[in-house]
Amino acid sequence: MMHSLNVSSMRQDSAIFSLDVKRTAYIYPLVKNGASYVVGSFAKITIVKDIKLLKSPVVSGDSIIIQIDPASMEDVDSVIVKYRNDEYPLGPECNDPGLEMSAKGYLASQGIAINNIIKSNYFITIYAKKDGDYSNGINVFVANQMKQNLYYSTKFMKKSLFHKQPSVKVVIASDTGNIPNLILLQKVNFQPLSKNDGVVVQRIGSSQKSRIEIDISNNVITEKSRFALFLEDDNLYTTVQVQRRDDI
Repeated sequence: MMHSLNVSSMRQDSAIFSLDVKRTAYIYPLVKNGASYVVGSFAKITIVKDIKLLKSPVVSGDSIIIQIDPASMEDVDSVIVKYRNDEYPLGPECNDPGLEMSAKGYLASQGIAINNIIKSNYFITIYAKKDGDYSNGINVFVANQMKQNLYYSTKFMKKSLFHKQPSVKVVIASDTGNIPNLILLQKVNFQPLSKNDGVVVQRIGSSQKSRIEIDISNNVITEKSRFALFLEDDNLYTTVQVQRRDDI
């Protein structure tokens, strides 16, 4: 039995798509022949479902233990785990560290272990593999380091001879010498309470320095502006504490 498959990245008049019960997609390109089109030879793509976790990975000794729902392994050849300490891996075939375990091997062991971990955050992506094709992958964040303190202060600067627009001076300091990606928000009269509570003034890229100072000019900044700094990646709040402090 065949089912229609909607692929938004291609025009409907350039190819015909179909999907069978085994989740194999068949692509039949429409080849122009004079004023009409003919159906060309098909290409086959297997659509691989992502696995599901039984629970969030946990740190046990010097290992991270990953447990997968066995029911989601029924139509999978193997599972590939890729990881980094700064951002999520780029794909199942990238050069980042990782490991692969067959479905039979996993069902026998009931767990996958990343061993000899260091005191750092782990950005993990888990892919299912079937007939040489991969799933999209699921991202999992595991914290494995002491909490970092991140301090910041903001100072409003009026429009002047040297400042054609009102600006804000932002000072950021870290007790670990590492500043992650941040977002500065402003709100009129009241300090923003979350990333959804205010206007984004600027996104501040990560730095290996322990202290940075930034002068930001923006049309939305006024004397009534109140500012707050937030981590771009919410997962980092498990290991980073952001505090306003005017004496830095």
